[in-house]
Amino acid sequence: FKVKTVVGANDYATMKEVVNRRYSRMLEENPEDLPQLIVIDGGKGQLSFAYEALAELGLTEKVTLISLAERMEEVYRVGDPYPMFIDRNSPALKVLQHIRDEAHRFGITFHRNLRSKMQIESALRLYALATLYSPVKVIFGLNDNLKFISTAKGLLQRR
Repeated sequence: FKVKTVVGANDYATMKEVVNRRYSRMLEENPEDLPQLIVIDGGKGQLSFAYEALAELGLTEKVTLISLAERMEEVYRVGDPYPMFIDRNSPALKVLQHIRDEAHRFGITFHRNLRSKMQIESALRLYALATLYSPVKVIFGLNDNLKFISTAKGLLQRR
């Protein structure tokens, strides 16, 4: 998801927005396909914000929500102040780790593609600017393309 309502780096609010958007959409499109278990990547804070989002949608009785904290691989459950420690060699923990790692891989790939797309758009804007301001290039004697590109970047940043 592209985060739309959270300003700045706020992991908890971002978690709440993403969970809310994901499951409100699922309720609209296929309410019978709700999962039995939702695994949240994070600790108690992320879990409580995800729970708030599900509570707003009326889903807290319909799904089970847990979180997996990465540092010590603790599993948190709603309403339980103490983490559950699963044996490091347990197949259950391996499945939870695999789910979390796959979510990380998906998110990283999504954001890499997004950044790549933004870089291409930026290059195209620079090219359009260069075409638009080619008389300026001649007037200011910016024969060196690198010097022109840095000047064009400065012009874009002022906009």
